[in-house]
Amino acid sequence: CSDLEKLVMYSATTKTWSGHCSAWKLFNEFCETYRISNSLPIEIKNARAFATWAVAKRGLKSSTVKTYLSSLNVAHANSNSESEKLFSDTCVKMILKGAKNMEGASSNSSSVRLPMNVDLLEVLGHKISMSDWSPYSKQVVWSACTVCFYSSCRMGELLPAFEKGFDPLTTLLWENIQFGDNKEIML
Repeated sequence: CSDLEKLVMYSATTKTWSGHCSAWKLFNEFCETYRISNSLPIEIKNARAFATWAVAKRGLKSSTVKTYLSSLNVAHANSNSESEKLFSDTCVKMILKGAKNMEGASSNSSSVRLPMNVDLLEVLGHKISMSDWSPYSKQVVWSACTVCFYSSCRMGELLPAFEKGFDPLTTLLWENIQFGDNKEIML
């Protein structure tokens, strides 16, 4: 059993498991608030009510609620509960789509994040070069930005979560980088 648990734990990053725990805690809060059983499998009517509550009462974005429902599906799988995916229910899909449409209608255009592109990367490089940072800091930050951009990864996938430590399972290490014969680099 301990080997099984160990393998299951290594199937995802610590951050992913933390997200699953957050989803379960929020679902438990929902169940306690409305005196609903939190036993598995989760009934579809409760998944619908949870999604509605998370958006309307807790102010979560539709994408976050969908991620939380996915995490609850992981709880189903780990407990051997047979159930369809909670977010594939037609009504849950409609709740999430309605929430997403409301987000789009009410979002302020200045708060919308633009996708990174070469032009924005150039602007970022200019801002870094004009900063009062040390030349070394400028090089490090610029290097991290360009590696993330050209490898299509997020900063959190390249850099450690903590300044003075790292998790070797989630942090990019030199041993994770392979240099090929044709001047190619594999991360």
